[in-house]
Amino acid sequence: MWRFLQGAVLGVALFASAPAFAQTQRDSDALTGNPAVSIYQGKVTYPDYKRSAKRFNFVRTGINNGISAGPNFAGKYAIVVLGCGASCAIGYLSDVSNGHVSELPFSGEDFPNPVFFYNVRSTALVVYWQPDDRCMRQVAVLDADSFKLSKPEDVGGREVCEAVNK
Repeated sequence: MWRFLQGAVLGVALFASAPAFAQTQRDSDALTGNPAVSIYQGKVTYPDYKRSAKRFNFVRTGINNGISAGPNFAGKYAIVVLGCGASCAIGYLSDVSNGHVSELPFSGEDFPNPVFFYNVRSTALVVYWQPDDRCMRQVAVLDADSFKLSKPEDVGGREVCEAVNK
């Protein structure tokens, strides 16, 4: 049973952490308008779960699997998204050059059914989520290891988020 659960968590981690392609021109503009300075080419440094990343120890397999391929966001970071229940996901940001891990600002039950758009050449992260029957959109731009957040924007009904998710 434990191996099945590990495999299920791994599958969710790998599927959910793959960067998506921007679905709208606005999303594409946000990504291309915030270029990463460079792309890290070195060896992946995994988090130290006994010391600095101790609070993330319970999801270490998912994080490690998600960052093993190297950076997928902003030149030197790996975004890893893991499921935390129905309609729930928690996102992690790991600096693959030094192993530092933090939680994304769009995580947990406050952001149901999230869809993330990002890539290794951009410092922008676009997220859509569905509170109730609405579709919300927000852009976060990574600047000096912290995110600058745009104001959340109501972009329509549930069908908008469903279309973005295709």
